[in-house]
Order: sequence, then C-alpha cells, then structure tokens
Amino acid sequence: MTSERWTTRRLSPRGGGAREGWWGVSDAANLFLDQLAVWRELSFNGCEWFPRYMDYQSFPSWARETLEAHGSDSRRRYTFETLESAATHDPIWNATQRQLLTEGWFHGYLRMLGGKKILEWAPDRPTALAWMER
Repeated sequence: MTSERWTTRRLSPRGGGAREGWWGVSDAANLFLDQLAVWRELSFNGCEWFPRYMDYQSFPSWARETLEAHGSDSRRRYTFETLESAATHDPIWNATQRQLLTEGWFHGYLRMLGGKKILEWAPDRPTALAWMER
C-alpha cells in the first residue's frame, strides 16, 4: 500500500454500501482492501460470534424454505468422492478441483461457484453443507 500512499483521509465520504472508490486507491488495491477488510473480517467475526454457523438449522427460515422448495428439482447427483477426485461432467469444477489437489488453493471467486455446484449435486442440503465444510 505504500505505492498507493493511502491514509484514512482518502476514504470516500459517500456511504451507502458502494464498494467502488470507497478506499480512494487504484481499482486493484480497492479490490484487495475490500476482500481483506470487509469480507475476510465479516467471515471471521461470523464464525467467532455465531458458534453454530455450520448447522443447517442455523440458516434463516427463508433460506431453508427456498432450499427445500428446490430439493426435488431434477439434477445430477454425485458422491463426495466424485467431486473430490475431479470426475464430474463439469470442466470448470474439475479444473478447479485439480488445482486445489495439486497446488492447495484456487482463485477465491471460484469458491462461490464451488458452493453452488456442491449444493446442486449433493443428495440433500445438510449433506451439501457438510461437504462444503469438509
């Protein structure tokens, strides 16, 4: 951040939840700070202060109702082992999973895709949540 010469005086005076331009730095630095200071801290605090965050029953009722309303939708089903071994029909999932297996990481944006696919391909919603944690 030294190349950005950033100080708190460069924060945008406008609020309203808009992320672009909030930090008063380049787009790349803005994205980094948004991920670090907002989303990472939000996640850490959620885990710290909400001890049952991994329980399916802790989801808001509207979220559970939506998930359960689509539980019988026609879709592919996979085992955890199939997902883990990158043997699905989806080339993006497989490439992401292979990268995770060989390099120990994958791009952060793919975590959202991965979560959606696990939810889609697991036999039920509580199992999907357990697989995501695993």
